[in-house]
Amino acid sequence: MKPYKFRLATVQRLREAHRDTQRMRLAEAQQAADLLAEQRRLVAQEIDGQQAFQRELVSKPHLDVTLLSEAQRYELLLRSQQASLAEQANTIATEVERRRLALAEAERDVKALEKLDERQRQQHRYLADLAETKLLDELAMQRPRSQ
Repeated sequence: MKPYKFRLATVQRLREAHRDTQRMRLAEAQQAADLLAEQRRLVAQEIDGQQAFQRELVSKPHLDVTLLSEAQRYELLLRSQQASLAEQANTIATEVERRRLALAEAERDVKALEKLDERQRQQHRYLADLAETKLLDELAMQRPRSQ
């Protein structure tokens, strides 16, 4: 009997390559989400610092209105940046989820071919064992019997 060869091996390799590509795309999107989360954390930290600075300015006996006004404008700029980063985070989260679903679909495609390969491999083994048993039976029948 011929050795086993999976007829869809090329398709399987293509699907595995596609799955690997989807993994890389998901990793890139996740990395972008992580970087954006870090930026958001830094902006939130800067806003907290600005608010503390403004409280300190107000608590002083001589209020510097110009400095307080500049600090408030800077805080508004930071809040605008924070809102922009929040929008970007939503967009990236949507993209991460889309890529996660694409990876899951690619994984399913690969697993389906792996299961088919395994079933065909088992069938081939079964048929090979059956052929070997048949051959051994025929050889046993051809042997002269001693009485």
